[in-house]
Amino acid sequence: MSLFTLPSRIIRLAKESSWIIAGQVFSVVGSLILIRILTEYLKPAQMVSSRLA
Repeated sequence: MSLFTLPSRIIRLAKESSWIIAGQVFSVVGSLILIRILTEYLKPAQMVSSRLA
């Protein structure tokens, strides 16, 4: 490994890491939005029955 390949490797890893982090953030945000929608429109009995299924 030479000194010239190290910066390009770090840049590549940073790009890949940013995609992974962005995917995780969008997954959490999407889950929170879905929970909000479900709790808004479902009755408590429907939520319990869907949770037990």
